Amino acid sequence: MRGRWFLVLFAAVVVGVFTVTVPTFREFFDLGVYRGAVQHWLLTGEDLYAFRYQESVYGFTYPPFAALVLSPLALTSWPVAVAVSLIVNVFCVILLLRWFLPPALRRISWLSALAFLAVLLFEPARDTFSFGQVNLVLLVLVTAGLRYPCWAGVGIGLAAAIKLTPAVFVGYLLLTRQYRSAAIAVGTAAGATVLAALIAPQASRVFWTEALWDTGRVGKLEYVSNQSLRGVVARLDVSSVWWLVAVLIVVVCWVWWLRGNGAANPAVAVALTVGMRSSAATFTSGRPWRLRWPWSRRT
Repeated sequence: MRGRWFLVLFAAVVVGVFTVTVPTFREFFDLGVYRGAVQHWLLTGEDLYAFRYQESVYGFTYPPFAALVLSPLALTSWPVAVAVSLIVNVFCVILLLRWFLPPALRRISWLSALAFLAVLLFEPARDTFSFGQVNLVLLVLVTAGLRYPCWAGVGIGLAAAIKLTPAVFVGYLLLTRQYRSAAIAVGTAAGATVLAALIAPQASRVFWTEALWDTGRVGKLEYVSNQSLRGVVARLDVSSVWWLVAVLIVVVCWVWWLRGNGAANPAVAVALTVGMRSSAATFTSGRPWRLRWPWSRRT
């Protein structure tokens, strides 16, 4: 038994060294954007969406409700914000493994620890940690909303209010005839959005009328980390008509399969929804960066 835990310790050292030394370590860039934008907004009262991090093109791109959720980070020091981000993401990975690892594997603690370390080696999870992203938190919310009847729709609604893209799971609920959960998801997202509008009316107006439609705020379409169909078309330098055709094919296949088989095969249905959302990236996000693919690991 001692030898097995030495193996876990050695694997932890390898993963840790690899994570902080490879060229793709992101130095918590996105966390810096979140914290900087919200801090700028709260302390100066200026436009949340006018902030640019370190004189780059990158600023806050999420709805105002996300800014309210992230506002505690603006009141902490940078080391504390980084620590909170790491702890929250670690907790999310542990929770997801508890939900999805086979029971026999969960009972073997050293194998569970190795599974945790293996997750950290995947680029989507590694980037989520090193960027300081929120994708694992959203994944936990959506999974809770699909896994537990008492959370039915609530988790999806909260996730969509924070980052819009999880709203595609409302389509999943509708196509698999989970109408009550879909209504709860829509109601939760709408309630959170209205709450944000009451607390921050100016930021809400700017987001929904201006910032949401400004695609230049999140980088270039052709950037290699843009793993959507639109990114592929942009790198091929062909007409955007091909992107529309590809999206139409993906969405039609997704709707067709879910309507016929989704209710009987929920795991496959969720996997296809994740794939459709990440590859097509139709309306709520034109750029599913590699760091957003922890969603694919859920399946």
